[in-house]
Amino acid sequence: MKKTLTLLIICVIIATGCGPIVHYLAASLEGSIGGTDTATFPFESTVDGFIVDTGNDRSFSSLSISTDRSYMGTSSLKLPCSYTGASPFNSGIIKKDYGAGPYIDLGGCTITAYVFIPRAMYESEPDYAYGLVIFIQDINWDWFQSDWQNTELAAEGIAGKWNKIEVYTGDLLLNEVTPYAGTDVRNWGVKVGQGDESPDYTGTVYIDSITVNPAPAGI
Repeated sequence: MKKTLTLLIICVIIATGCGPIVHYLAASLEGSIGGTDTATFPFESTVDGFIVDTGNDRSFSSLSISTDRSYMGTSSLKLPCSYTGASPFNSGIIKKDYGAGPYIDLGGCTITAYVFIPRAMYESEPDYAYGLVIFIQDINWDWFQSDWQNTELAAEGIAGKWNKIEVYTGDLLLNEVTPYAGTDVRNWGVKVGQGDESPDYTGTVYIDSITVNPAPAGI
């Protein structure tokens, strides 16, 4: 009886193509944790007001909601991109832009984001990483940013890896010297940059589950 039941289970798994099991294993190896997305910006059904910085035709060409993969929940921001090693085509930027206002104050906040870096970004030069930066641009157009954080390469055979970046806004610096002190913010967001020795890449990256804690009014 036990042998018959085991055989029946195996047949069912084969017949269903192991869909849920395969998806779960792949997502876990990529670093996805699943579950309900409780982030400030979960990107489950809307882009939450984020836009791509296309100034000078930067690396990101557009953004959209996609169920291709997610860190939490079921969807994320999908970002077609082209990195060529030449400025400004060596950085992709998404940002929350407040236009002419009202502006917000991000003083005393911690910003967290998850970025899916495809293994293919390292295919020709596995030792030279792309990098992540969180930035704030205040109403005077001053640019405060975090230290460059190298991204991590996914294990061989895995499509990519979710990389976490988390920064306290008081640690964001203008010209690597002056810290952000809580002035009004014109825009803020995440930059995915190509390192000096990183290979060129054309394809797609994903960003998910951006949290601002504590979240100021109007964010």
